[in-house]
Amino acid sequence: MRRIPVPPGYLDDLNPGDPLTLPAEQAHYLRDVLRARPEDRVELFDGRGVCAYGQVLSVDEELRLRIRRVEKVEKGESPLAITLFQAIPKGKRWEWILEKATELGVQRIVPLQTDRTVVQVPDERIPGKMKRWKKILTSAARQCGRSRVPELSRPLSMSDARESCEVDIDLVAHPGPGARLPSSILNQSELDISTVGLWIGPEGGFEDREIQRLKTFGARPISLGPRILRADTAGITALTLLQSAAGDLADQ
Repeated sequence: MRRIPVPPGYLDDLNPGDPLTLPAEQAHYLRDVLRARPEDRVELFDGRGVCAYGQVLSVDEELRLRIRRVEKVEKGESPLAITLFQAIPKGKRWEWILEKATELGVQRIVPLQTDRTVVQVPDERIPGKMKRWKKILTSAARQCGRSRVPELSRPLSMSDARESCEVDIDLVAHPGPGARLPSSILNQSELDISTVGLWIGPEGGFEDREIQRLKTFGARPISLGPRILRADTAGITALTLLQSAAGDLADQ
């Protein structure tokens, strides 16, 4: 079955039996990239948990579908709602992080501007960057079978980032005395944890004063093993460990 993302809200007033003409971008993708043919089955998802299932009626400039059912589903979503606060690394590694974090079920991503962040996005370039980043998230959600696309924040300072999101516990990747594996913290915590803020610094790590500030918020340092990981590797490793400890990679 072909799986196609559509704009949020596009399926809200749709009923079974309705014909539907796809937007130009989605029609092009289904017709010219996926080579759809009449009677092919299609799943549409709006990134907010609404899916519609139907069949291709016609393959022309305005590709039309007949909808068989519409439903609210939560496919591929983790019971552990993780917000990833990550400093933007150089080059293509940020886009790789967006893709892999989506595949691992992250709920929200906040690009961080820290003292050591090399990549500083000028205000005038943020709209264009956000558009591209959201396209990467949507494509990754389509590929991995999620019903929701992760939320994406504008790049924020650490203070603004912390104020933008309330979670049950904050964890910061920071090797050193007192740092424990995520599973050790989650499994022994007295809290009923369903939301986690995961903080990953830039190349070279957070500055000491940034770590102290996070600790004043109650953030707990976590270890990711005996080796020093690059920033992009650290974020994905930490997400995997969290999902394994308390999310949808854990034993059922």
